[in-house]
Amino acid sequence: MPQKPRPLDETRSVRAWWGKELRNWRNVRALSSKALGLMVHVSGTTIERIEKNERSCDAALARQLDDALEAGGALVRLWRLVEEEADKRRADADKPRPAVDADDSAVAATGMLEADPRTLLDGSLSPVERRALLAFGGLAAVAPDSFADLVPALDQPPLPDVVRPEDIEQVRSASSVLAKWDNLYGGGGIVRSSLIGQLNWARGLLEADYAPAIEAELFTEVGRLAIVMGASAFDAYAHRDAARLLRFGQRCAEHADNWHLRATALNWLARQAIWCGEPDHGLTLDPPREY
Repeated sequence: MPQKPRPLDETRSVRAWWGKELRNWRNVRALSSKALGLMVHVSGTTIERIEKNERSCDAALARQLDDALEAGGALVRLWRLVEEEADKRRADADKPRPAVDADDSAVAATGMLEADPRTLLDGSLSPVERRALLAFGGLAAVAPDSFADLVPALDQPPLPDVVRPEDIEQVRSASSVLAKWDNLYGGGGIVRSSLIGQLNWARGLLEADYAPAIEAELFTEVGRLAIVMGASAFDAYAHRDAARLLRFGQRCAEHADNWHLRATALNWLARQAIWCGEPDHGLTLDPPREY
């Protein structure tokens, strides 16, 4: 039995208000989240997460939703307030914090764990305090403004000499996990970086030695990962990357003789063409497009 939709709290932010208004308009039009998603070329889950303020939207998608729901510009006008709120928050974040009062110097005597962690990197520490922070853990030789240098430069994990079934299972698991991340957080940020690293490693497996018996499975899973990454790039409006990744996934599927996976890649390519205003190209996908 379907669960009753969770009540939305529009008082938390303007964006939360916008999400509740989106749900209200969808209910007025008697549309399911899946039906509305099909109208604007996103998943029903994406619509639900936008309504709950768990997934970001943008001005272009807000306008498409307004048009699909025939809201007469109500959602577009409210979206301007969402952008104003976001601009204000960014401006507030850029403001310098108040200077530390002289009485707060007692913090140094109580140890770094007693200090407000927000003050450690915002420039409010005195030179003595900054040197004490850097000395903690043997970091005194590091310049105060080079914290990025503390992160080690990590090499690409070495590829196996011979591809094993467990290597293929890693690629399969990566596709599943990263697809869930994309659904939760979108196709940018750490999700995008993780996808790139995973795909580079997986693609290298195709050039390693492997038994003929696992060749089809290997190309299938590498192709599946490429399609997940292409769909994620599409979701992040990185259309040029999306097209290339989906085409690579399509070729892997064809090499593996996996026509179901090939159809998935072509489905995403067709949806992208329609989204980018080329519905006729979406019917043939020939020749390939570079967006």
